[in-house]
Amino acid sequence: MDIEAFGTGRRVVALTFDGGASDSAVQDILGTLADEGVPATFFVTGQFARTYPDQVRSIAAAGHPVGNHSDTHPPSRWPRTRRSARS
Repeated sequence: MDIEAFGTGRRVVALTFDGGASDSAVQDILGTLADEGVPATFFVTGQFARTYPDQVRSIAAAGHPVGNHSDTHPPSRWPRTRRSARS
């Protein structure tokens, strides 16, 4: 289920992580989230999921949603100017 917005009477933060390059921090992040009782959503590339399937299963087993973050996360095609980088 995709959730883009939801009504709430209080301030909330959505914590997300992008996984694409390495799995080196996954277990540390999962441990910290568990210790603090904090939910998060992980967006992984298809390449990450194929390379580190056990890590993706660990993320899901810990109760965190896993979303798709493209297959290989190619470089952005939109022009990045100094002005847009600061916005």
